[in-house]
Amino acid sequence: MRQVLKLQIAGPLFINADTGPGDELFYVKFGEDFYNKGEYIELGLPSSTEATQEMDQGYSEFKPACYKCTKQVAAINMALQMEAEKNMRKKKANSPS
Repeated sequence: MRQVLKLQIAGPLFINADTGPGDELFYVKFGEDFYNKGEYIELGLPSSTEATQEMDQGYSEFKPACYKCTKQVAAINMALQMEAEKNMRKKKANSPS
């Protein structure tokens, strides 16, 4: 247990931080310093917000399935549109001018 601002915190403390451009060795040392204090720091993508980092991490599990589904829906919509255009051309060809 640690005393922080007169509050008792049990268990590890996780911090998500923006890395930004710079020396990667600095970030390794930075993370080690936090680890030695019993805190875990996760370095996210440079120049992104904490919210987008969390979304990227959560979405990464589902991204392949979403891409696959999107491609399937797009293919079905394209096939339906092509069929509709084909039927419209047939009607035009069969209608008296």
